[in-house]
Amino acid sequence: MAGYLPSTISCDTLYLMPKKRASKAPKKITRKVSRRRHVGYGAISGVFLVTLFILYLGFNNIKRNSITSFEECISVGGAVMESYPRQCEVKEKTFVESTKTPPLEIIQIKKGTNEINLQFPRGNYIINSPEEWDVLFGESGIVPDVDFNEKTVIAVIMGQKPSGGYSVGLKQIEVTEDRIEFMVNETIPGDSCIVTEALTNPYQIIAIKKATYEIKFLGNTIVSECE
Repeated sequence: MAGYLPSTISCDTLYLMPKKRASKAPKKITRKVSRRRHVGYGAISGVFLVTLFILYLGFNNIKRNSITSFEECISVGGAVMESYPRQCEVKEKTFVESTKTPPLEIIQIKKGTNEINLQFPRGNYIINSPEEWDVLFGESGIVPDVDFNEKTVIAVIMGQKPSGGYSVGLKQIEVTEDRIEFMVNETIPGDSCIVTEALTNPYQIIAIKKATYEIKFLGNTIVSECE
């Protein structure tokens, strides 16, 4: 009996070996299935990313086509030309950077046509101190209630007119870092207007932030067509 034991053990061992090999086959199949899943997930992710990229390009293209200002051109990465003022180019369109500053606050001091004590020569006056005001308009009886350390006073005098129906007004038209321009609108009565025959001298007086820039005046005449 002892002589047959090695033979029995050997047979059992040989018999069990195929079973062990057979048990490994499902693991190999599982690995193949797992790899296929990874490939599938990768393909889906790739398609998703490509779709997002296409949508981004489409959105960016729509955004570029809807640009209307220099600032919007900058925001979408347009090409900036370092000129003065700067220019931005996108989609064969060029946008110029605005160099204008916000409009100035205008304080109305007085406006009229029949001030007896304000019969002064026609002109546009810039006053930066109480002394200058006294020299020019000290006899008018008007005292600007402003701090000349912070404000500049502007007076436009139309000059003596033979009747009513005349008026003058200032309109701010441009403000930059070194210049402000006003339009002096002078209104005169048309032939069909019925006006008083008294002498008039239209004027307007305003105050603005202390002027550290050039002030220019442009003239414009408006004919009032009375019904």
